[in-house]
Amino acid sequence: MVALPFSLAGLLITDITPTNNHIRVTATSQQATAICPFCQHTSSRVYSWYQRCPYDLPMSGNAVQLRLRVRRFRCLNTLCPKTTFAERLSNVVAFASRHTMRLTTLVDVFALLVGGELGSRLFSYMGIQMSPDTMVRYRTTETTFSAASTDQIVCVSGMRVFSLCEHHLLPMWCDVAIGYIPSDKVLGFSKFARITHQFTHHLQIQERLGQQIADEVSRITGTNHVAVIIKGEHLCMSARGIRTPGVMASSVMRGSFRTDRDLRAEFMQMIQP
Repeated sequence: MVALPFSLAGLLITDITPTNNHIRVTATSQQATAICPFCQHTSSRVYSWYQRCPYDLPMSGNAVQLRLRVRRFRCLNTLCPKTTFAERLSNVVAFASRHTMRLTTLVDVFALLVGGELGSRLFSYMGIQMSPDTMVRYRTTETTFSAASTDQIVCVSGMRVFSLCEHHLLPMWCDVAIGYIPSDKVLGFSKFARITHQFTHHLQIQERLGQQIADEVSRITGTNHVAVIIKGEHLCMSARGIRTPGVMASSVMRGSFRTDRDLRAEFMQMIQP
């Protein structure tokens, strides 16, 4: 059996099977008791077993997937609303997570430092397949509220963010304005800035930045009516080469913002300083 450079707290490793670019580790829970997450009573009566298959840190360029044999316990508290519950493996993997705690921490750090696109590429070299969107969402706090109405434009402007140009590795700054028409949910005010920043923490181009912001606002709020205006200055033009200052403007118009000229004009008027 292949030796592992790590252990799994509270679990007994029973098998390690290497395959092409993949290592499968089978382990069984060794906890004698478990605490019911609903009533906090301790139980030692096992009701059934089931299997969880989260991914762990890679090893030598190979993805590592755990096959954890986990138990369901019967709650002995007659007043508890749940008759059975799944034991928690809080030292290894969070409840219902597809990644172990240490892999989640690593993804969180990479997503913060280099962002989704570059982080996804780096992870692929290490043997971890993870989409850029998944990495970005590790850094997203989705605070939403029920929409008060669906006939108004919600607009946030004046947000200045900084990033590095993907072409020349030089700084660029962008002033961002976002507008949308709520469907079922409205987005918390500060989350507009969070969404904008999460896509600037890696090498970026202005055109892609606008598309990514629009995609994320649409995904979180559930609306197709999204507009993003970006005006930016790039040092790759003003500090090298032609060395001429200039501001580039780009826009993303979706849904009614693209088809309704009056609505688009109202949005443009709202974002004027």
